[in-house]
Amino acid sequence: MDERIEPIPGSSPDRAWGQARPQGDLLTPPPASPAQPDDPDDEPDYEPDYEEVLSAAGTLLDDVDRALGRLDEGTYDSCEVCGAAIGEDRLTGDPTARTCALHPR
Repeated sequence: MDERIEPIPGSSPDRAWGQARPQGDLLTPPPASPAQPDDPDDEPDYEPDYEEVLSAAGTLLDDVDRALGRLDEGTYDSCEVCGAAIGEDRLTGDPTARTCALHPR
């Protein structure tokens, strides 16, 4: 039987079968991680300040409530300081903006 085996596309035709493949090859498993995922020493040292996170969320919620109130009143796009139009670009960037570009808060 004179059957010829074609090489895999993208592989070197002179590579011997069974030869170790270079790192990054699809058939080479990734190296084992030195630390186990359950290892407490592998946890990040950063722990979020939940009081700070809650405070920021509360401030954002207050800003959204205030913006919705201004929308109901018809003053959503007016600066709270001078009454000038806030501008669509500014409101698109920050829908809770309360002042025009001349009066940043």
